[in-house]
Amino acid sequence: MTLVWKQTGLCPSSRRLLTTGTQYNDIIKEAQRADLIVEAKMNNWSKAIAMLSKPVSEIQQNLPVLLIDDISLELIESTIKKIRENMQMLEELSNVGAGLLVKMDKHTETDDILPLLLKSFHDKTKNESSAIVLRAEDFKTEVEQQLSIYIAFDKEFAELNTEQLEVGNTIKKLFTQLTDCTAKNETLIKRTEAIGNLLSAFDKFKEIRINLVEGIKVMYTVMLQVKTAMRELEVYRRFYSSTPIIQTS
Repeated sequence: MTLVWKQTGLCPSSRRLLTTGTQYNDIIKEAQRADLIVEAKMNNWSKAIAMLSKPVSEIQQNLPVLLIDDISLELIESTIKKIRENMQMLEELSNVGAGLLVKMDKHTETDDILPLLLKSFHDKTKNESSAIVLRAEDFKTEVEQQLSIYIAFDKEFAELNTEQLEVGNTIKKLFTQLTDCTAKNETLIKRTEAIGNLLSAFDKFKEIRINLVEGIKVMYTVMLQVKTAMRELEVYRRFYSSTPIIQTS
């Protein structure tokens, strides 16, 4: 009598594991394709990203700068100085406006026309022996007196607003002048492009970092799931991969 082992088909559980394994394999292949994209980004931006890791002083030294004998330098510096001065003026005017608003708010908290109206009513009727009829217009003087303070506030705000508009227009003209001057300067054009490249490199660095972190998370999760599935598959393989058949020889 001889003991023969005959291979049988996979059980449903092992088929499920194989299907899951195929899905994991597809996920890993997709992750590999994503890694190639990230690698291409790194290759394209590696030099610019490497520059970002250097000290600020070294980065600044690598940026194009205007030379002392550049004819545009004096005009640019004087224009920038004027812009800063006018920006300071605008800030000071803004502070004045804020203080004026606080002053008006405090006045409104205690503003009360009633005592003035009562005094006027008393003055108008104290010598009258019979009833008299008073109309709203009879208190026009008192109302105008009470409103005079708000008219003064309104005037101050109007003057302040005019000053701010004038300073704002001056700043606008100075910026236009500065833009016209720098737009024609080759050194500043190259400097602007270099700074723009550094900003783009920083954005690309953040993008690549996010890609890498997400990729690591996906691969770690998949590998844990594959490891668990392989253990289950090994159990099924041991118990269901073959069936003993006894034959007489």
